[in-house]
Amino acid sequence: MEKEKLPPIPTPVSQRWREFRIQILPFVVFLGIIAGIFYLWKTYVQPVGVIGAAETNLVNVTSLQDGLIQQLFVERFQTVTQGQPIAVIVNTDPDLIKAQVESVQADIKVLEERNRVDVQRGFQAFQQFRQDLLKLRVDQATDAVNWQLASNELYRAEVGFKDGVVTAAQLDSAKAKRDAYTAAIEERGRQVLDLEKSLADLAAKQNAPGPDAFADATEKKARELELMLKPSVLKSPISGMVSVVHHLQNERVLRGMPIVSVSEPNTSRIVAYVRQPVTILPTTNDFALVTTRSQPRQVGRGQILHVASQMEIINPAMISTDAKRLEVGLPIMVSVPANIRLVPGEFVDLHIQYAPK
Repeated sequence: MEKEKLPPIPTPVSQRWREFRIQILPFVVFLGIIAGIFYLWKTYVQPVGVIGAAETNLVNVTSLQDGLIQQLFVERFQTVTQGQPIAVIVNTDPDLIKAQVESVQADIKVLEERNRVDVQRGFQAFQQFRQDLLKLRVDQATDAVNWQLASNELYRAEVGFKDGVVTAAQLDSAKAKRDAYTAAIEERGRQVLDLEKSLADLAAKQNAPGPDAFADATEKKARELELMLKPSVLKSPISGMVSVVHHLQNERVLRGMPIVSVSEPNTSRIVAYVRQPVTILPTTNDFALVTTRSQPRQVGRGQILHVASQMEIINPAMISTDAKRLEVGLPIMVSVPANIRLVPGEFVDLHIQYAPK
């Protein structure tokens, strides 16, 4: 007689739970930890070899003269357009204007005195030219008389030479004396003509009415002071947002001091740094995978536009919270991907995708 099969002994739930904890649960926890580490690594702790920041375009609206801010039309974070009035600067310091006027008057007086001296020197030179001309004419007249005497002596010498009374040497001496006076008369004649022409030109220039240079200078300086007193309207050079208001209404400013700073709200380029060691130099044929640090992360592909020729210091805020940490990198410029909108100044991470060679 066969023995009847006994029913299976039921396994207690506690025993099954114990076996699950010992055999299966550690493996499930291990897989979960691996998945969590992978997620954190990919989402938060991704290693970065290239870091960058969205390019900012910030311009300062500066004062063109020393003065007072009479009106200020904008405030911080206000949107402005190109050519929109920002502020009105006026120069209302009477002491400064008075000092400038006195300085100009003193300069003009100095120039007038110098001009008088120059005119007197010119007049003296003109008189000296006239005296030289008179002296040349006197010398020319004297040479004419001497030439006549030399000609008579030459004639007598020729007659005496024919009669045998005068030697050949005496005849040659008389002829040379006459020729010397002839050459002197011709040369002085040319000098007289040149000097007469120069004197005529100089006299014409002295007698010609010329513009009053000092009156013209005074008028131009008065116009300059008038423009300085005229209020100067400062306008925004670009369209954007007022980032900083450096000075307020009724505040005095100096020339070149910024009144407000205007920045563009959008950016189209990223200035990135390839950190050392740089194994392969990027080129404009390569691309960069741009990843934002904000959540949720955005990823896009941008073109490398420019590559610098030297290493530069990287902004420590891009690398870590340690402001004293300095590191150099190779700057590159990358276009902002079309599917990503970056705030100017925002930090991003990049990964270069080199073109196949």
